[in-house]
Parts: sequence; C-alpha cells; structure tokens
Amino acid sequence: VDEAGEKMEAVGEKVESMEKSVSNAASAAVTAVESVIPTTYEEEPAQMPEEVPASKVEEERPRLLIRTTPVDPRFPTQNQTKHCYARYLEYHMCIKDKGDDAKACKKYYRYYQSICPTDWTEKWDEQRAEGIFPGPV
Repeated sequence: VDEAGEKMEAVGEKVESMEKSVSNAASAAVTAVESVIPTTYEEEPAQMPEEVPASKVEEERPRLLIRTTPVDPRFPTQNQTKHCYARYLEYHMCIKDKGDDAKACKKYYRYYQSICPTDWTEKWDEQRAEGIFPGPV
C-alpha cells in the first residue's frame, strides 16, 4: 500500500508541474499577443458620412431588372442542363424559321443566355459554324 501511495504522490507532483508549465506557457502567449495587438486605440474614429435622404438615393439608383427563363414543367429538377440545351435549340429554330431580325426570337435568346454557361454556348456556336453541332438546328 505504501508503494502505491508513493506512486500516487509522484504522479500528483508531475501533474502539478505540468499545470504550472501550461499556465506559464499560456501567460507567455497572452503577453506575446498583447504586445502585437494594442488593447487601446489612440486614433480618433473616422467621421461618419452625412445621411442621405432615402428619396435622393432612389433617384440616383438605376433600376436593375433581372430576368431569367420562366419555369418549364419539362425540366422539374435542379439540374438545368437539358433546359439550357432546349432553350438554345428553340432560339436557333426560331431564327431559322423567322429570320435573324425576328422580334419573337429575342425572348428565346434571353432565355438561353440567362440559363446557359457562356462556355457551352460559345462551343455550340463554333460547332454550328463548322457544321458538326449535334442538334437538329
């Protein structure tokens, strides 16, 4: 029993020693941080700009209208890849049927421009120009 008691005392002393080491290290770390980061600021705070009346802000702000393709029940999932491709085809079929200047085709142009990545449409345009586009257009 005495041997166990002596071992327990030795362990207790080691724990106390380790606690002091950790405490000293923590104090040193806090001191190091405090030397780098000031706790008080001697500079005066920057002056706040004058408030602008809301009516003036509304007058100066340009209106931004954001539109995208309407919901299409043919494409109910989050993945809109097929939706993009269909809108691209619809636009080019419209142009083919009604001509390049057809006003009715502009909405299809906006639709595919809003939903399709530019890289895809550029690639498809190149493929159409080369005659190797895999669609019906």
